Amino acid sequence: MDTQLIIFICIQVHVFLFWLSVVIYREIKREDVMVLRKKTFFGRNGWGLAHFIHYFVLGYHCPDYWKLALVIGILFEAIEYPLSKISKYIDSKPIQDTITNSAGLAAGVAFHYYTTFCVEIVRHIL
Repeated sequence: MDTQLIIFICIQVHVFLFWLSVVIYREIKREDVMVLRKKTFFGRNGWGLAHFIHYFVLGYHCPDYWKLALVIGILFEAIEYPLSKISKYIDSKPIQDTITNSAGLAAGVAFHYYTTFCVEIVRHIL
């Protein structure tokens, strides 16, 4: 298994465990985590910012797996939608989240190749 795939799996497992723990916490406490509701990022809340960061990190560290990241993101949004009908603490914004995920992924992949290019230039100069 190549390094990018291992990193990809690790990131996805950690993010899923974070999401699940926050949902369980909110269900047990019967209250929301207000810091994640605050509008912070182009009119999006903390969850939107978390989506962007998650996919930026995936794009940066695992650029060869951007298609897989996109598919998993779409599938997760499809699964999250019916779950949002069961729990008031699960938000489903499939269109907005997919756009945010895609933007984060594109930015992460672009930044990966930009930094790789910069490193190669510096190596040639030195």
